[in-house]
Amino acid sequence: MDAGKGYTLPHLPYGYKALAPYISEVQLTLHHQKHHQAYVTGANAILEKLEKARKENADLDMKALLKELSFHVGGFRLHNMFWENLAPSGVGGGGIPKGALAAAINAEFGTLQCRGIRMGCADVLHEHRAAHDDAGRKAQCQPYPGIPDPDGPRSLGARLLSGLQK
Repeated sequence: MDAGKGYTLPHLPYGYKALAPYISEVQLTLHHQKHHQAYVTGANAILEKLEKARKENADLDMKALLKELSFHVGGFRLHNMFWENLAPSGVGGGGIPKGALAAAINAEFGTLQCRGIRMGCADVLHEHRAAHDDAGRKAQCQPYPGIPDPDGPRSLGARLLSGLQK
């Protein structure tokens, strides 16, 4: 592929240590340089395949190739938005949520602490309902009807966001 074509890993708008202690330097570096880079590498590999096939007039399984390209470009774009929506404490980030976001979190979970317990358990212990419910009871959180499917959309996050958009 010609230089200047394709996708490149964007620079973060802050340093790798800037989001600590919420996201450690190691976690942020790994997520940006390895995970996000994998989307860049994957998308560029498919673009190179397409360019090579055009030059050689070769047949490709376009449906499969475009599905894979969509996956990589989607991951690339979502991560770009992710980085832009994070901010270091004191520079637009940090602190306890206020306004509509705080109201949505409290309506869904009871408190911000309960949100952390519920989402943490959902991420780490999604198949262990008893451990999930026990952690919530100890923190006196509102009952939570289920743990999100880790392979499916995050319905709670979607409900929180859709509630803010009304």
